[in-house]
Amino acid sequence: MSEKTLFHEKISSLMKGTFARSFQTSSVTREAPSPSSSDAKKAGSEVGPVNQKTVPPQDGSERRLPSSPRGAPTALDRKFLLWSGYYKSADEIPKILDAEVIHRARSWGRIRMNLGFLFLAAVAGGVMVYSGKQAQSRGESLEQQNLEWHRKINEEHKQKNQK
Repeated sequence: MSEKTLFHEKISSLMKGTFARSFQTSSVTREAPSPSSSDAKKAGSEVGPVNQKTVPPQDGSERRLPSSPRGAPTALDRKFLLWSGYYKSADEIPKILDAEVIHRARSWGRIRMNLGFLFLAAVAGGVMVYSGKQAQSRGESLEQQNLEWHRKINEEHKQKNQK
C-alpha cells in the first residue's frame, strides 16, 4: 500500500474511535468478543480492531455526581417553589436546596409567566379589535384624523404669516 492510503486508513480509524467515544454513556467499558475468522468470513466483512462497547450500570441507579450542587433560593425562587407546589408554606422551604429543585421551580415559573403574558397579549389584541370596530361605527378613521391635523396646522401657519 502507498503511504497516502495508510495515512487515510489511520485517520479514518482514529475518527471512528473518537466518534464512538463521544457517544459513550458510561466510563466503564469492556471489549467486545473478537469474532473468529470463520464468523467474519460468514458475515462477509473484514476482521478489524475490536470495538469497545459501553456497559450500562448494573444496579439501575441514575447517573449523578457524588454531591449535587446546592444553593440558597432567592425570594423569587421561594415564590416559584410555593406556586409550583413543591412546598405548602414559606416556612417549610429550607435555607439550602438542590440546584435541580430550584431549576425545576424556575422553569415552572417561567412557563406560567409566559402563558400569562400570552393570555394578556391575546386579551389586549381583542380589546384593540373591539375599539377599532367601535371607532369605525362612529365614523372615525386615520385618514380623517390626518386631514384634520393638516387643516389645523395649515390654519396656524397662515395666522402666523398674516401677523
